[in-house]
Amino acid sequence: MADQPAAAPLDAQILALHQHVAASRHFVLHAVPEGRCSVIPLHRQAAAPPRRPVCTRRAEAVLGIGANVASRRRKACAMPARPEIIGLTGEPGPLCAALLDYWMERRGGRPMPARADLDPVDIPKLLPHIMLMDVLPGTGRMRFRLVGTRVVVMFGADNTGRYLDEVDFGEQRPAILESYGLALAHASPHHRRMGFINKDGVKFDMERLILPLSSDGGRHVDMLISLLDIKENIAG
Repeated sequence: MADQPAAAPLDAQILALHQHVAASRHFVLHAVPEGRCSVIPLHRQAAAPPRRPVCTRRAEAVLGIGANVASRRRKACAMPARPEIIGLTGEPGPLCAALLDYWMERRGGRPMPARADLDPVDIPKLLPHIMLMDVLPGTGRMRFRLVGTRVVVMFGADNTGRYLDEVDFGEQRPAILESYGLALAHASPHHRRMGFINKDGVKFDMERLILPLSSDGGRHVDMLISLLDIKENIAG
């Protein structure tokens, strides 16, 4: 019997799916070539927990779920209790709230979901605003793996493949490093609103949500997913 072709790595398959979604909706995500990251072929990967529907009204509004379908989904839902969110004052905005709801839904009874539990097809409207970061074992350094196009445009640079502590964030560098460090150290969501000036001198109002991911049931955080809701500060 002829040998069967090897399955593409999980990251490659997910990236292809990202690119397919991007081509149909006019946004693109970029990936770091595989190297030091451990990848399991899709056909050998442990089964993810049963999929649960997006089931809060704010997530439905952002993700564009119809009212009839949404009503049926809410009846089937049992959303886990919201964990402590470091830095949260008031309610998060609609984009951050939608990602938070999705993260909570996918974690089930665990402290946090794994990267493999998240399907970009579920959250196409959030993808341009999302960044995905690897956490290097033993060092705690964080490296950008995926950067949404909205983030690239607003910052005026694509930081894909760079380490967080190597990026010039100007005056906001200490606050940004602190936010990611707290999310990693406490294995908890982190939320912050802040102003930002990009390298072209353009002022923005930014809301950021950072969420931990773990491939070993929550014992170690090996990735972070964050969303940046960035709006130009016209008044400023």
